[in-house]
Amino acid sequence: MGDIHAPFFPARGLYSSRDPHVLRHQFREMHDAGITLVALSWWGRPSPMAADSQGVNTDDALPIVLAAAEEVRQEKGRDDLYITMHLEPYPGRTISAIKDDLAYIYEHYAHFSAFLPIFYVYDSYHIPPEEWALLLQPWGKESVRDTPLDGLFIGLWLERDHGQALVDGGFDGMYTYFASVSFSFGSTLANWDDMAAFCRRQGELEGKGEEKQVGKRGFLSVLSVGPGYDDEKIRPWNKHNTKPREGLDYMDRMLEAAREARPDAISITSYNEWGEGTQIEAAKVGEWRCEGNWEGNSTHLAVRPYVYQEYKGGDPYLYLNNVKLWRELLWNMTATEDEQTINDKDEF
Repeated sequence: MGDIHAPFFPARGLYSSRDPHVLRHQFREMHDAGITLVALSWWGRPSPMAADSQGVNTDDALPIVLAAAEEVRQEKGRDDLYITMHLEPYPGRTISAIKDDLAYIYEHYAHFSAFLPIFYVYDSYHIPPEEWALLLQPWGKESVRDTPLDGLFIGLWLERDHGQALVDGGFDGMYTYFASVSFSFGSTLANWDDMAAFCRRQGELEGKGEEKQVGKRGFLSVLSVGPGYDDEKIRPWNKHNTKPREGLDYMDRMLEAAREARPDAISITSYNEWGEGTQIEAAKVGEWRCEGNWEGNSTHLAVRPYVYQEYKGGDPYLYLNNVKLWRELLWNMTATEDEQTINDKDEF
């Protein structure tokens, strides 16, 4: 019946994320809004076990997505649109499996000019730091450092002690991911100043020998913001984490908190995660649907009308335009600060 089990409805209608025409339009939108890096959910190499929660293998979409991104790069005549991976926790994900994943990714996708070897690792805390160190520390027995499988590895900071665990594991930085404020320690705005400061301190460490943690590689802070959160259509039991959008107010509070913390980058959760109500992609105004339920044992389907939510003022591009404004604001602010204090290591 056209129900997408989400609080909003896409302005472009129901679409496939494997449609090159749709992808090109989406990349144009993101590029025009100042988004330069797009992280794709990746659930591992092709196998019966490597699929998302809906049983969909994400790997076979990557060539289509990367090709569409490259077309937009050529069309724009610019090289500031990149694609990277959001490594998801598929069953059986181990250090050895991840090393094999990296070999597969580099073999199949490194030749795309749009590919950038930055790897966001979701639920990285499921693997202990001492195991991550075997892969990400220079001295680890399965280390990828200074090999063709090297890259920037950004782990999830969820709970209070995860920052140090990421450093110990050899990660290059952290991100917070969640768009529901206060869902976790990492998504609590009051903690962002201290978290970003922690990252800056780690980047200044100069350890020696096998104790070297970060040194000259630095330790990046990536704070994640979102427009709101509402996954009640797919997780009715999670209502307590719903965060109304309040027009632009909710997102602006997160962006202002991130600006004050001075991270290395800001990520947006999300561009098109419609099921969790975190999307900034254009939404249709006044779209109706019918919710149905069977009455007893009869074959009569009772339906009731439901109107999808819409962005404030009925502007489908409200959030993409807001991202563009903030991108220009932060870019100009950073350029001005760099001119004034070029040698200050703590600059945003």
